[in-house]
Amino acid sequence: MSSGISLGRAILNITNSNIQVDHIDGNTFNNDITNLRSCTNQQNSLNRKKSIGLNTFKGVRCNKKTYEWEAQISTITLGRIKLGSYKLITDAITAYDLAAFKYHKEFAKPNYCREHYEKIGLL
Repeated sequence: MSSGISLGRAILNITNSNIQVDHIDGNTFNNDITNLRSCTNQQNSLNRKKSIGLNTFKGVRCNKKTYEWEAQISTITLGRIKLGSYKLITDAITAYDLAAFKYHKEFAKPNYCREHYEKIGLL
């Protein structure tokens, strides 16, 4: 195990152990300075990648009792927020993504890109 400083920390000159380096595009091998930003642990957790499994959409799950799609989001200041139940998965995904833009701001990692929502007039 190396005791050295990470490349991202060196590039951004971060010495405070409470500050992390976020790779904006999610690619930890892309250490271009335009892809790096300093952040807190909480901010860094906001833009995690989608998990791979049966449900591949962030913030959306199927309620097996009601057969509806439930959307929720976790925020730093407000904790977990339930966004509603939906008959269509696309409506639940949209609810999560719009909430991600609202609460996570520049750290948002939506299921669909911002341009999609701008094109259809939701942003």
